[in-house]
Parts: sequence; C-alpha cells; structure tokens
Amino acid sequence: MSKIVKQLPCDKYSVLILDSTPPTSWNSNIVIIDGMTYEAEIVYDLQNALAVKAKETFIGKTIEYKTA
Repeated sequence: MSKIVKQLPCDKYSVLILDSTPPTSWNSNIVIIDGMTYEAEIVYDLQNALAVKAKETFIGKTIEYKTA
C-alpha cells in the first residue's frame, strides 16, 4: 500500500504522486482507493506516480495494489 501525497490533473486522468514505489509484484494495473476499483497506468516520467481515469480528489488516501 502507498499513500497519495499529491495529485495533478491531466485531461480525463488524475496523476497520483505516491509516497513509495508500486510493488514489483503488482501486474494487473488495477488499484483500489477507498473501496473503489480503478484501472491505472504507471507514469514513467515521474517517480512514484500512477495515472487513474478519474477526477475525484485522492490526496491523503491509501492506494492498494490488486495482483492478478
């Protein structure tokens, strides 16, 4: 699990800056935030960052990584 420390809007996505790197065992591109499931992509140009297709506010929330 990681904590979301910053959020950047990017069109229909939210780029989430995390307090730690996503685990190497995470291979499904599915994350869970506050019980809601989101499809996510790693943002390779930013350290410890993911993008989710959502416009909600996620700062301060915990993100869980669903493995396949």
